[in-house]
Amino acid sequence: MTGTILITGSANGIGKATANMAESRGWRVIRSDLREGDICADLACAEGRAKLIAGVHSLSPQGLDAVITCAGLLTADVTSASLNYFGSVDVLEGLQPLLLKSRAPRVVLISSRMAYAKAEDSALVELFLAGNESAARRRAEDLVARVAAQTESRLVNQRTPVGIYASSKVAIIRWARRAAMSPRWGGSGIVVNAVAPGYIETEAGKALLQHPVRAQVVRDMHPEVLGRYGKPDEVAELMLWLASPANSLMVGQLLCIDGGTEVLERGEGHW
Repeated sequence: MTGTILITGSANGIGKATANMAESRGWRVIRSDLREGDICADLACAEGRAKLIAGVHSLSPQGLDAVITCAGLLTADVTSASLNYFGSVDVLEGLQPLLLKSRAPRVVLISSRMAYAKAEDSALVELFLAGNESAARRRAEDLVARVAAQTESRLVNQRTPVGIYASSKVAIIRWARRAAMSPRWGGSGIVVNAVAPGYIETEAGKALLQHPVRAQVVRDMHPEVLGRYGKPDEVAELMLWLASPANSLMVGQLLCIDGGTEVLERGEGHW
Protein backbone atom coordinates (compact mmCIF):
# COMPACT_ATOMS: atom_id res chain seq x y z
CA MET A 1 0.00 0.00 0.00
CA THR A 2 1.26 3.46 -0.92
CA GLY A 3 -0.35 6.87 -1.01
CA THR A 4 0.51 10.55 -1.18
CA ILE A 5 3.74 11.67 0.43
CA LEU A 6 5.40 15.07 0.80
CA ILE A 7 9.19 15.10 0.80
CA THR A 8 10.97 18.36 1.55
CA GLY A 9 14.55 18.95 0.43
CA SER A 10 13.81 16.71 -2.55
CA ALA A 11 16.18 18.31 -5.06
CA ASN A 12 19.41 16.91 -3.66
CA GLY A 13 21.02 14.27 -1.51
CA ILE A 14 18.92 12.10 0.78
CA GLY A 15 15.71 13.94 -0.08
CA LYS A 16 16.17 13.37 -3.80
CA ALA A 17 17.02 9.70 -3.30
CA THR A 18 13.95 9.25 -1.11
CA ALA A 19 11.63 10.98 -3.58
CA ASN A 20 12.96 8.94 -6.49
CA MET A 21 12.64 5.68 -4.57
CA ALA A 22 9.12 6.55 -3.43
CA GLU A 23 7.99 7.26 -6.99
CA SER A 24 9.53 4.01 -8.22
CA ARG A 25 7.42 2.16 -5.64
CA GLY A 26 4.13 3.73 -6.58
CA TRP A 27 3.83 6.64 -4.18
CA ARG A 28 2.35 9.88 -5.39
CA VAL A 29 5.19 12.21 -4.40
CA ILE A 30 4.87 15.92 -3.77
CA ARG A 31 8.39 17.29 -4.04
CA SER A 32 9.43 20.53 -2.41
CA ASP A 33 12.71 22.40 -2.46
CA LEU A 34 13.98 25.93 -2.77
CA ARG A 35 14.10 26.15 -6.57
CA GLU A 36 12.99 22.76 -7.86
CA GLY A 37 9.94 20.59 -7.29
CA ASP A 38 6.16 20.64 -7.33
CA ILE A 39 6.21 23.44 -4.76
CA CYS A 40 9.23 25.73 -4.61
CA ALA A 41 9.48 27.40 -1.23
CA ASP A 42 12.09 28.78 1.14
CA LEU A 43 11.42 26.95 4.40
CA ALA A 44 13.91 29.15 6.25
CA CYS A 45 11.23 31.85 6.44
CA ALA A 46 7.63 31.92 7.60
CA GLU A 47 6.37 33.05 4.19
CA GLY A 48 7.96 30.08 2.47
CA ARG A 49 6.51 27.64 4.97
CA ALA A 50 3.06 29.15 4.50
CA LYS A 51 3.48 28.80 0.73
CA LEU A 52 4.34 25.12 1.05
CA ILE A 53 1.47 24.41 3.44
CA ALA A 54 -1.04 26.15 1.16
CA GLY A 55 0.39 24.38 -1.87
CA VAL A 56 0.05 20.93 -0.34
CA HIS A 57 -3.51 21.66 0.76
CA SER A 58 -4.27 22.68 -2.84
CA LEU A 59 -2.55 19.67 -4.46
CA SER A 60 -3.91 17.08 -2.05
CA PRO A 61 -7.12 18.30 -0.40
CA GLN A 62 -8.23 14.69 0.08
CA GLY A 63 -5.43 14.13 2.56
CA LEU A 64 -1.78 13.27 3.01
CA ASP A 65 -0.45 9.85 3.99
CA ALA A 66 3.09 10.76 4.95
CA VAL A 67 5.59 13.57 5.32
CA ILE A 68 9.36 13.16 5.29
CA THR A 69 11.28 16.32 6.18
CA CYS A 70 14.71 16.33 4.54
CA ALA A 71 15.18 20.07 3.98
CA GLY A 72 18.13 21.40 5.94
CA LEU A 73 21.54 23.03 5.94
CA LEU A 74 24.83 21.98 7.50
CA THR A 75 26.01 25.53 8.10
CA ALA A 76 26.81 27.61 11.15
CA ASP A 77 24.43 30.49 10.55
CA VAL A 78 21.03 31.90 11.36
CA THR A 79 19.46 30.51 8.19
CA SER A 80 20.23 26.94 9.21
CA ALA A 81 18.72 27.58 12.63
CA SER A 82 15.42 28.57 11.02
CA LEU A 83 15.42 25.97 8.27
CA ASN A 84 16.52 22.91 10.20
CA TYR A 85 13.97 23.22 12.98
CA PHE A 86 11.14 25.56 12.04
CA GLY A 87 11.28 24.46 8.40
CA SER A 88 10.19 21.03 9.59
CA VAL A 89 8.03 21.62 12.65
CA ASP A 90 6.01 24.57 11.35
CA VAL A 91 5.28 22.75 8.10
CA LEU A 92 4.15 19.65 9.98
CA GLU A 93 1.86 21.68 12.20
CA GLY A 94 0.25 23.22 9.13
CA LEU A 95 -0.22 19.85 7.45
CA GLN A 96 -1.53 17.96 10.47
CA PRO A 97 -5.19 18.34 9.34
CA LEU A 98 -4.34 16.64 6.03
CA LEU A 99 -2.54 13.80 7.79
CA LEU A 100 -5.64 13.20 9.91
CA LYS A 101 -7.52 12.29 6.72
CA SER A 102 -5.24 9.31 6.09
CA ARG A 103 -5.95 5.80 7.34
CA ALA A 104 -2.30 5.35 8.28
CA PRO A 105 -0.58 8.74 8.61
CA ARG A 106 3.17 8.77 9.13
CA VAL A 107 5.76 11.47 9.82
CA VAL A 108 9.52 11.00 9.52
CA LEU A 109 11.88 13.79 10.55
CA ILE A 110 15.55 13.85 9.68
CA SER A 111 17.94 14.57 12.51
CA SER A 112 21.68 13.83 12.48
CA ARG A 113 24.45 11.96 14.23
CA MET A 114 25.45 15.41 15.55
CA ALA A 115 22.45 15.17 17.86
CA TYR A 116 24.40 12.76 20.06
CA ALA A 117 27.79 14.48 19.70
CA LYS A 118 27.17 16.55 22.85
CA ALA A 119 27.74 19.73 20.85
CA GLU A 120 24.35 21.36 21.34
CA ASP A 121 23.69 24.69 23.03
CA SER A 122 21.01 23.99 25.64
CA ALA A 123 19.63 27.53 25.55
CA LEU A 124 19.15 27.35 21.79
CA VAL A 125 17.47 23.95 22.04
CA GLU A 126 14.94 25.33 24.52
CA LEU A 127 14.20 28.32 22.29
CA PHE A 128 13.51 25.97 19.38
CA LEU A 129 11.14 23.86 21.45
CA ALA A 130 9.39 26.96 22.77
CA GLY A 131 8.64 27.93 19.16
CA ASN A 132 10.40 31.28 19.59
CA GLU A 133 12.06 31.70 16.21
CA SER A 134 13.13 35.32 16.64
CA ALA A 135 14.88 34.55 19.94
CA ALA A 136 16.43 31.40 18.47
CA ARG A 137 17.85 33.43 15.61
CA ARG A 138 19.30 35.98 18.02
CA ARG A 139 20.91 33.21 20.04
CA ALA A 140 22.36 31.71 16.85
CA GLU A 141 23.74 35.11 15.87
CA ASP A 142 25.44 35.37 19.25
CA LEU A 143 27.01 31.95 18.81
CA VAL A 144 28.31 32.79 15.35
CA ALA A 145 29.76 36.09 16.56
CA ARG A 146 31.92 34.28 19.09
CA VAL A 147 33.96 32.60 16.39
CA ALA A 148 33.65 35.02 13.47
CA ALA A 149 37.36 35.88 13.52
CA GLN A 150 38.60 32.31 13.51
CA THR A 151 40.08 30.52 10.51
CA GLU A 152 38.00 28.12 8.44
CA SER A 153 39.73 25.01 9.76
CA ARG A 154 39.23 26.04 13.36
CA LEU A 155 35.67 27.10 12.67
CA VAL A 156 34.74 23.60 11.61
CA ASN A 157 36.18 22.16 14.81
CA GLN A 158 34.75 24.64 17.25
CA ARG A 159 31.87 23.58 19.48
CA THR A 160 29.99 26.87 19.16
CA PRO A 161 29.15 26.98 15.40
CA VAL A 162 28.71 23.23 15.18
CA GLY A 163 26.36 23.70 18.12
CA ILE A 164 23.86 25.63 16.01
CA TYR A 165 23.39 22.64 13.73
CA ALA A 166 23.52 20.12 16.57
CA SER A 167 21.01 22.12 18.59
CA SER A 168 18.49 22.10 15.75
CA LYS A 169 18.85 18.35 15.40
CA VAL A 170 18.51 17.69 19.14
CA ALA A 171 15.38 19.84 19.15
CA ILE A 172 13.98 17.88 16.20
CA ILE A 173 14.34 14.63 18.16
CA ARG A 174 12.73 16.08 21.26
CA TRP A 175 9.85 17.50 19.24
CA ALA A 176 9.34 14.13 17.54
CA ARG A 177 9.23 12.29 20.85
CA ARG A 178 6.86 14.81 22.40
CA ALA A 179 4.60 14.70 19.35
CA ALA A 180 4.64 10.91 19.27
CA MET A 181 2.98 10.71 22.68
CA SER A 182 0.78 13.80 22.43
CA PRO A 183 -3.00 13.75 21.83
CA ARG A 184 -2.61 15.95 18.75
CA TRP A 185 -0.20 13.59 17.00
CA GLY A 186 0.29 10.08 18.35
CA GLY A 187 -3.02 10.13 20.16
CA SER A 188 -4.73 10.98 16.87
CA GLY A 189 -3.09 8.05 15.10
CA ILE A 190 -0.24 9.95 13.43
CA VAL A 191 2.91 7.87 13.85
CA VAL A 192 5.99 10.06 14.34
CA ASN A 193 9.63 8.91 14.20
CA ALA A 194 13.04 10.38 13.39
CA VAL A 195 16.25 9.16 11.79
CA ALA A 196 19.83 10.23 12.49
CA PRO A 197 22.09 9.63 9.48
CA GLY A 198 25.83 9.59 9.88
CA TYR A 199 28.09 10.91 7.16
CA ILE A 200 26.36 10.18 3.85
CA GLU A 201 28.07 10.32 0.47
CA THR A 202 25.80 12.79 -1.27
CA GLU A 203 27.28 14.88 -4.07
CA ALA A 204 28.09 17.61 -1.56
CA GLY A 205 29.50 15.03 0.84
CA LYS A 206 31.81 13.57 -1.79
CA ALA A 207 33.10 17.04 -2.65
CA LEU A 208 33.88 17.73 0.99
CA LEU A 209 36.08 14.65 1.14
CA GLN A 210 38.27 16.06 -1.63
CA HIS A 211 39.46 18.85 0.69
CA PRO A 212 42.28 17.44 2.88
CA VAL A 213 41.56 19.48 6.00
CA ARG A 214 37.81 19.01 5.81
CA ALA A 215 38.17 15.31 5.02
CA GLN A 216 40.15 14.86 8.22
CA VAL A 217 37.46 16.71 10.17
CA VAL A 218 34.88 14.32 8.70
CA ARG A 219 36.92 11.30 9.74
CA ASP A 220 37.37 12.68 13.24
CA MET A 221 33.69 13.54 13.68
CA HIS A 222 32.23 10.46 12.01
CA PRO A 223 33.98 7.29 13.16
CA GLU A 224 32.36 4.17 11.75
CA VAL A 225 32.55 0.40 12.05
CA LEU A 226 31.95 -0.76 8.49
CA GLY A 227 34.89 0.92 6.77
CA ARG A 228 32.74 3.13 4.56
CA TYR A 229 30.25 5.97 4.66
CA GLY A 230 26.58 5.58 3.87
CA LYS A 231 24.73 6.07 0.59
CA PRO A 232 21.60 8.20 0.18
CA ASP A 233 19.55 5.18 -0.92
CA GLU A 234 20.32 3.39 2.34
CA VAL A 235 18.77 6.21 4.34
CA ALA A 236 15.88 6.50 1.88
CA GLU A 237 15.05 2.82 2.34
CA LEU A 238 14.69 3.25 6.09
CA MET A 239 12.68 6.44 5.88
CA LEU A 240 10.22 5.02 3.38
CA TRP A 241 9.61 2.02 5.59
CA LEU A 242 8.97 4.32 8.55
CA ALA A 243 6.59 6.34 6.36
CA SER A 244 4.60 3.30 5.27
CA PRO A 245 1.81 1.31 6.96
CA ALA A 246 4.34 -1.54 7.26
CA ASN A 247 5.64 0.41 10.24
CA SER A 248 2.73 -0.52 12.45
CA LEU A 249 4.30 -0.36 15.92
CA MET A 250 7.43 1.82 15.98
CA VAL A 251 6.54 5.15 17.57
CA GLY A 252 8.62 8.08 18.81
CA GLN A 253 11.97 6.50 18.05
CA LEU A 254 15.28 7.86 16.81
CA LEU A 255 16.88 5.39 14.43
CA CYS A 256 20.61 5.89 13.97
CA ILE A 257 21.74 4.95 10.47
CA ASP A 258 25.40 5.83 10.67
CA GLY A 259 27.60 2.80 10.10
CA GLY A 260 28.19 2.43 13.82
CA THR A 261 29.09 6.00 14.82
CA GLU A 262 26.57 6.08 17.64
CA VAL A 263 27.69 2.80 19.19
CA LEU A 264 31.36 3.79 18.93
CA GLU A 265 30.70 7.10 20.66
CA ARG A 266 28.22 6.03 23.32
CA GLY A 267 28.87 2.34 23.74
CA GLU A 268 26.66 0.50 26.21
CA GLY A 269 26.78 3.18 28.89
CA HIS A 270 23.82 5.02 27.39
CA TRP A 271 21.61 2.13 28.48
